[in-house]
Amino acid sequence: MTETIDRTRHRVAQRTRAMGFPARHVQAIEYQTLEITAKQLAAWYEIWPAVKRGGVVYFFGDRGVGKTALMSAIGFKWMECLDHGVATYKGQPRYWTARDLFDSQLMWMSGSKESESPVSIAERAGLLVIDELGEARFTEYQTTELSAIVDKRYNNALPTILVSNQDRRGIIERGLSPSVIDRVNDGGVTIDASDWKNMRKSDT
Repeated sequence: MTETIDRTRHRVAQRTRAMGFPARHVQAIEYQTLEITAKQLAAWYEIWPAVKRGGVVYFFGDRGVGKTALMSAIGFKWMECLDHGVATYKGQPRYWTARDLFDSQLMWMSGSKESESPVSIAERAGLLVIDELGEARFTEYQTTELSAIVDKRYNNALPTILVSNQDRRGIIERGLSPSVIDRVNDGGVTIDASDWKNMRKSDT
């Protein structure tokens, strides 16, 4: 039985990594060595219901507090539900940093051999996580594309998680359309991790 469970977790982990989720975190989840804090667990219980109802989640906090690790756990759980054939979970989860998504789209527009654009993939993903949002000011192109992605997913009740170091006011000042935040207010949730402990700093 244990061997079967291990094979299943390995298969789920492989598929989760293939969808862009960071390998380091996915491996820790597979082998159950990922440390989850009480605040991360509390955030999970707010995020997961919003994800299940197809909402938009805005998750912000400083670097190093475990945001990406938690997103990897969410992606793993989604993939696990797909693997078990749970009917309410349809479509692969996808993870991009904002920079990678936009760079990949520009590369596709310049003549990539891929048949489908990254933006189209993002629009139809079962679960979409866009990390490192607002690391730099948004260009007009990025603002337009991101608004279109979120709007289309919102209208199709597909869950979207936006992860940033900026609070809601700060991300709008960097150029994010206020309409994206409006989507969060309707059936989604904002997670404030600004007071979470930096997990990369030594206690000594």
